[in-house]
Amino acid sequence: MRIADELEANEAAILDANAVDVTAAERRHIDATLLQRLRLKPAKLRTLAAGIRAIAAQEEPLRKARPGRAHASTSCRRQLDGWC
Repeated sequence: MRIADELEANEAAILDANAVDVTAAERRHIDATLLQRLRLKPAKLRTLAAGIRAIAAQEEPLRKARPGRAHASTSCRRQLDGWC
């Protein structure tokens, strides 16, 4: 969650640095599609922060043992057998 908090807390600095990057890319005549992907907006930062929080809130799937089996990380052989 700390990463999401830092994104929001440092939004102005991130957007300022991104503007410098976009300007440099424009001077190098970078393709418009790539420029669009490079350009950050406040809504995109909020979406990133929300996505990070959503991922952090999910249950860790690798920490769950399958019924009748040992923890997934206990055996390389089980990984090779394809059940992990």
